[in-house]
Formats: sequence, structure tokens, C-alpha cells
Amino acid sequence: MADEAKGGELTDEGLKEKGNGLPIMVVVILSVVLIVGGLGAGLFLGKQKGGEVQAVDKPSETVIVVALESIFVNIAETKSTRVLKLNPVLELSEERLIPVVEARIPLIRDLVSEAACRLSIDALDGQNGRQILKREIKNQMNVMLRNHMAGAVKDVYFSDFLIQ
Repeated sequence: MADEAKGGELTDEGLKEKGNGLPIMVVVILSVVLIVGGLGAGLFLGKQKGGEVQAVDKPSETVIVVALESIFVNIAETKSTRVLKLNPVLELSEERLIPVVEARIPLIRDLVSEAACRLSIDALDGQNGRQILKREIKNQMNVMLRNHMAGAVKDVYFSDFLIQ
């Protein structure tokens, strides 16, 4: 009889084991249906109330950038045993500055390497060191370009910043 109960007939123990899985599945399916239905209703009703909050459409602002090639710099206070690799990207205020900046790329690369090699490994390793370096590059670039336009470089980014 014990073999028959295991083989095909259901006993009280078998019903208890199989019965536990069914309510859990029902709860899960109902939860998913309610969540999806609630989200759908919220989106549908949100679109119909459109007059309450209006987004201001402003013209898309184009970002003007000039990316420089990789610059390798010996880090200060490391006796030339540590190197910084960075790829600076300059965000310009106006498109007319692109030829001015491109004509001065060797000067800009020198400016960036001079600013970077003055910082120690501790300064470069932290977030504040990067911000200091960005600010210094931006300020020196604006001094270099001041005859062409005040505030020519809006920001400086690093697409690569690797300390080895």
C-alpha cells in the first residue's frame, strides 16, 4: 500500500505537499497582474490630466567639445616611477573657438601636462585632486584664449584618467 500511495494515488501528505505550491503561484500571478494593471492605469490617467504639469520645451543646447589625444605625465614626488595617463576633453562656449583651440593644441597639451605634473599622487588619487586639476586647466586655458573670448572653456572632462 505504501508503494501504491507513492506511485500514483494521493494521500493526505501528498495533498498537503502539492497544495502548498498552488496558493503561492496564485498570489504571485495576482500580484504581478495588479502591479502591471496599476502602472497601466496610472500612465493612462496621467496622460489625460496633462494640463497640471507642463514641461518647458527649450531648444536643445549643443555641446561643443574638443578632445585631445592621450597625455602621459610623470607624477610629482614619485621619482618618475608613477605615470598619469589622461585624455582631456574641453567643452567650449562657442563653435567659433574650435579653430582657435585646434591651432593651439601643442600649447594646450603642454599646459595640461604642466598642470598635471605639479600634483602629487595623493592629490591625484582623490576626487578633489581631479577637480583641482580640471579647474586649473580651465583657468589657464581661459587666460590663453582671453583675446578671443572671455570664458571660452566652460568645463574640462577626462575621458581617461589612469594612474600607473
